[in-house]
Amino acid sequence: MALEAPLLETGWKNHDNGVLHIQILQFLKDKLPKSPADCWPTADEALKSVMRAFYAVGEMSSYDTFVARVKLALGSQRDFGELLIQRRGLGFCADDTEHAPVSFDSNYSFCFHAVKGVEKALESLTGCLDLVLECSEPQTSCKGNMDSIRGTMFRPFQPTRPGLGQVNDIEDCWPHCSQEIPSSVWKKIAKGLASYSGC
Repeated sequence: MALEAPLLETGWKNHDNGVLHIQILQFLKDKLPKSPADCWPTADEALKSVMRAFYAVGEMSSYDTFVARVKLALGSQRDFGELLIQRRGLGFCADDTEHAPVSFDSNYSFCFHAVKGVEKALESLTGCLDLVLECSEPQTSCKGNMDSIRGTMFRPFQPTRPGLGQVNDIEDCWPHCSQEIPSSVWKKIAKGLASYSGC
């Protein structure tokens, strides 16, 4: 995807995760809701609105507006056949931080995000690195599992960022949530997203 120069000249680094959001929407364009969340008449109009929000990002508030529009355009579906978008709490991608080994102590951790220090990343793979590199074992087989502790954090969590819809959609089901977001839950999420996105 070609990005306009003004975006790349800003101090807000939205051209990594932001672009991934857009690429996913474009890849799934033919499978998106026909009239996303009653905000736009067509999926094409939704994508145009997402792009306008993308280029308007300059700080966290406008980034949340962008994310809210992305989520509304995507709708409640998560399993698209050739692409599965993990629901919140069902898949983690750990940053290269001091907490990376802890983040990977989970059955739901799948990858490293923006790994900058190989040594730090490998801390959580001690003992089975060879198997992981040859794809014989997932990273999660390398350590014990702390998902019971994670549950005590996930279930009562109340998201405040508007870009997340301000709804904890996994509080009643984690870690056994369905891949698709139930329609009753999605209605609550969509209401919060729509009120913030300005769609």
